[in-house]
Amino acid sequence: MRTTSRNYRITPRQIPFIIHNTNLQTNGFVQLSPRKSELYSTAGAEPDNQTWLPNLILHESRHVNQFDKLTGKLRAPFFEQLALAYYGLTVPSWFFEGDATLTETIYSRGGRGRLPSFEMPIKANFQSKQNYSFDKYLLGSFKDIVPSYYTIGYLMTSTLKSELPPNYEADLFSELNKRPLYPYNINRVLKKKIGGNSRYLFNKTITKLDSIWEQKTANYLAQNYAEISGQNNRYYNSNLLPKSNGNLIYFIKQNPEKTNAIYTYDNDKKSESQLVKTGIQLTPHFDINKEYIVWDELRKDPRYNKRTYSVINLMNRKTGKIKTLTKQSRYYSPVFSPVDESIACIEVDLSNTSYLTLISLKNGSVIKRIKTVDSEQLQHPAFNPTGDKVIAIRLSEIGTALCEIDLKNDKITNITSWGDQQYERPQYLSGMDILVKANFNGIDNIYKIDRQSEAKHL
Repeated sequence: MRTTSRNYRITPRQIPFIIHNTNLQTNGFVQLSPRKSELYSTAGAEPDNQTWLPNLILHESRHVNQFDKLTGKLRAPFFEQLALAYYGLTVPSWFFEGDATLTETIYSRGGRGRLPSFEMPIKANFQSKQNYSFDKYLLGSFKDIVPSYYTIGYLMTSTLKSELPPNYEADLFSELNKRPLYPYNINRVLKKKIGGNSRYLFNKTITKLDSIWEQKTANYLAQNYAEISGQNNRYYNSNLLPKSNGNLIYFIKQNPEKTNAIYTYDNDKKSESQLVKTGIQLTPHFDINKEYIVWDELRKDPRYNKRTYSVINLMNRKTGKIKTLTKQSRYYSPVFSPVDESIACIEVDLSNTSYLTLISLKNGSVIKRIKTVDSEQLQHPAFNPTGDKVIAIRLSEIGTALCEIDLKNDKITNITSWGDQQYERPQYLSGMDILVKANFNGIDNIYKIDRQSEAKHL
């Protein structure tokens, strides 16, 4: 709290932090009336470059500082509701979330601001000459892919941070308080500080970033790939995690119009069809073998609103019969063993300890649990061809690495050195190579990594 409050030049007031370990959705919030912060502490399967909870605390602490600076004199028991309303009317979403995202990036080795995937949608839009308006980025779109106000807010507050004096945040909030009932108060203050309103700041930020993006990608040799299924749709579609099986390609389709589902694309007929709806997933995931399709799915407790589960569903490819293999479980990212009737998945218990767990394909019973140490997290497991080892992403307080788990002796060994890299979905290749999504050159790409030398090939 003291670290994140320095820019606002305030002494932070005490606030209760309520940690929920039963909700698997990675989130948190701060509120007034009553004044508190609630954190959902369970580490999820969303790829990151650092562990979940420290990053969340930095982000939410910044919101506490924002509340205290703007509305610190309006206190309980009578005025906190007024303070919350005043805050909501005065500080726009792009600023309060952008400022918090910038804070989590500055005061940690990770943070979303360091991830190329975070700015990728807006970068892709402008480099493709899709110059959407500030309002579209602020409010969102069902027609086109645009990032949320977290992204544009981070970029815009970064511009303010680089061009205004140190601790400008304290002066900005003091200016807002001078005329609290002024309509669009933030635009009045921005005109005074930088000579223009929010839209002016957005355009200025994009102009600056566009030249930086052009310089960074000037010598980048992009490869063009043939598009398999190009369709004109009213709403945008995201076709995720394609897996080839015979003449069919299996993938997850997401769009704003329909429930997420697993589809197949027939290479011969050049057509796609829906196979099964997946429901809500914390992170898109599925796996296939000769007989089954498996995926994880979020389930809510019928009685307790802040208790959720992640169960494993199994569908027989021949009969189409679906069964829930586990109930009231906390499993992520299931993958089939290539040699027996078992599934490997990531399990996170109520103490936030992460396990590689093997479960039976027949009845969902636990075969083996391999525990991590020192609050480490595991993500995105994958078997080797002989089924005796599993590769996964390993996250700890010192960074991220790719690791290999020996199922015979339960030993976890790093394949790559610790770093701040965001890895996604590693896979074994023949020989000593690993295939993984990473961003070693500042852009998300697929890399082949030599396990002996750690040499990386794009």
